[in-house]
Amino acid sequence: MITPLFTTLLQELNYPPPKDLIDYVHQYYEQYKYRGVQRSVRVGWQSKLHKITQLQPVQDYLSDNLHTCPLIWSNAWMNINHTGAYNISHVHAATDFTCVYYLTDECSTLVLEHPHLYEQHNAIKAITDEQLIQQHNIKMVHKLQPSKGDLLIFPSYVPHRVEPNMSSNDRISMSWGGHLRLSKSLID
Repeated sequence: MITPLFTTLLQELNYPPPKDLIDYVHQYYEQYKYRGVQRSVRVGWQSKLHKITQLQPVQDYLSDNLHTCPLIWSNAWMNINHTGAYNISHVHAATDFTCVYYLTDECSTLVLEHPHLYEQHNAIKAITDEQLIQQHNIKMVHKLQPSKGDLLIFPSYVPHRVEPNMSSNDRISMSWGGHLRLSKSLID
């Protein structure tokens, strides 16, 4: 008998990007393109964390459709990956869940890495039963090809990276964190 243990869940939804949000991203970038921050992005641009009121309908949609207890949303930031830009592997340690929202169709591959990749590398590689691997979705990494409007939500401890943007158009996404509301039922 085989029992899969400790599953990590990825939630995928789709919400067409509101026009006012796309306009806001372009206006913000034009105003602050020389004052971004560099966290995980290479060759691209990231905004500082800030409250983006145009994101509220998207967050409301998430709140109504997630398979988690209610979350408190943190401030968001924008990512603009020009041609050749990519994001190195990272986690979002200060939150419980990571949200990524895609505003363009130029979406480079998002790579989610096994959170225990290094300590379980040999155990995963030792599995020889191909049917078992497929049945339980056992992989070192999961590669996702998002599209415009896709919303991906996963635990913030999952390392992730973005492969280089090979398009001549910018890849635009937004990210923010979700914090658990600690109620007595969650603490017990």
